[in-house]
Amino acid sequence: MRLRPPMRAHHMRSSMALAHYREQKTPKISANELARFMVATDLGRERIIRNARWQGTVRVVRYRNARGAISKFLADRGRSWRILTDARAQFEAVLNDPSATTFKQEDARASIVALDTFQRRWNQLGLGGLNFETASKFDPLDMEGVQVGVSLDTVVRIPNPSRVGGVLLRMSRGGDGETEGAANKRREIGRTAAVLVFLCVSSNLGRLGAPSHEHCFSIDVQHGEAHPAPRNHLAIAENMQAACRTIAAVWDSVEPPGSAD
Repeated sequence: MRLRPPMRAHHMRSSMALAHYREQKTPKISANELARFMVATDLGRERIIRNARWQGTVRVVRYRNARGAISKFLADRGRSWRILTDARAQFEAVLNDPSATTFKQEDARASIVALDTFQRRWNQLGLGGLNFETASKFDPLDMEGVQVGVSLDTVVRIPNPSRVGGVLLRMSRGGDGETEGAANKRREIGRTAAVLVFLCVSSNLGRLGAPSHEHCFSIDVQHGEAHPAPRNHLAIAENMQAACRTIAAVWDSVEPPGSAD
């Protein structure tokens, strides 16, 4: 019987790495990740593309239920705080459940912080006078060969004249002791994400009214800030298209984590 030649060490590492990841063969990235890509360092950009192409075989989505609770609160005509307190109670139950996984308990703890922060800072968001509706699921935006997923959390409706916008929640907490530079970068991410909301609204919701960039928001839940799409949204969109050309060009060359020699 003919024996196979021994597998080289880096091939073995590559095989082990691949066992833990599922490949996204065509370029695809979320709106929030593309917004982060726009302000990231070269190393940070490489990491964002790697995580987008090579996804863990066990997919875990933090803040899923907290995001759903905030969306439900926004779309509720009475803006009942009961929606958020009920969600908080469910997270408390997870924390008190010894059979809950470590991830579920960590997510519950982080979600409670997010809900409490959102409720405490609701007034400073300046969104109380707007009308929100439940958002549908839309196909990704095609930007220079990259599929950009914009999952609106709610739709904004403005009457007389009829205008339409949307909301994308950003749940990540960030580090303590934020510097001024870090705060500016975070806000730039928010404005960029809001432009993607505007592009999504323009592509999918024009039948409901004139797309309004002023009513397309990226809401930074943990910092109590609502970032509307700025007036120079066309220039930002052009820069994102250039970034997507870069992502598409290098996508196939990005290897999974742990595969390097």
